[in-house]
Amino acid sequence: MELSAEAYTAWQDEAQRERLLMDQLPQVRYIARRIHEHLPRHVPFEDLVHAGVVGLIDALHKYDQKKQVQFASYAKFRIRGAILDSLRELDWSPRDLRRKARLLEEAHHKLRSELDRNPTEPEQRSSVWISAVCSCYWVKLTASRWGAFE
Repeated sequence: MELSAEAYTAWQDEAQRERLLMDQLPQVRYIARRIHEHLPRHVPFEDLVHAGVVGLIDALHKYDQKKQVQFASYAKFRIRGAILDSLRELDWSPRDLRRKARLLEEAHHKLRSELDRNPTEPEQRSSVWISAVCSCYWVKLTASRWGAFE
């Protein structure tokens, strides 16, 4: 659905603006659903949709037709960005810590399958070449995810 250039730039016609928002709402839910598939179950889907709607409204206000980009394409980018920003705000740990925790978790799963039991801390450390201090810190942060060292 193509709206007039005047509707994109001035947003003076409230009916066209509302129609544009309503047309893009299924896209918000689709993007939120795709992101939600990769998140823990405790993250509410509705929160992602809310953040996506905020991104859509922001896209509506910041869209510049002179850039020769379709509004739908621009809106997808802004919706996804708003959802990811809201998730980053909720996350208390830096990306590097998440990466290290993922490395430790992968090593834990690999050792558990090789040993047919939960690995001990020294076995875990030796498999990922980390110090005892770092290992204890990472294990405490990630233990609730797999309950390995309780």
